[in-house]
Amino acid sequence: MIEQWRKEWKQGDFPFYWVQLADFMAEKKNPGDSSWAELREAQTMTLKLPNTGQAVIIDLGEGKDIHPKNKHDVAARLVRWALAKDYGMKLPNRSPEFKSMEISGNKVTVSFECFGNSLRAFDVNEAVGFAVCGEDKVWHWAKGAV
Repeated sequence: MIEQWRKEWKQGDFPFYWVQLADFMAEKKNPGDSSWAELREAQTMTLKLPNTGQAVIIDLGEGKDIHPKNKHDVAARLVRWALAKDYGMKLPNRSPEFKSMEISGNKVTVSFECFGNSLRAFDVNEAVGFAVCGEDKVWHWAKGAV
């Protein structure tokens, strides 16, 4: 869509920013494949296109409503992209992103790039919602630590 719009409008690689899908689905009892998570991943992969940005709002969504009520913080995250990329302001504008993974025995350490801040749990004492899947395609809940 982005490439098509840029082609049709003949404006070059104009800035294109979007909001990643919110945390909408109910928490699962057992971890497993998730078409919703795969769709969010596809959105993130779109960052490979030039002059694009994504506001991640997984921490702002409500489990039973696809449209977060907190519009202010959603908009603020998009504004930060524009201020940093289009107006040259020096401020963090990216959400934490996967950086690397290291396997040691039965432990997997996943690192994130945090772009000017640190990863933190915002309303719980521990980071939750992490799951891992090995080559055997069996999912297991994982303990998250910040």
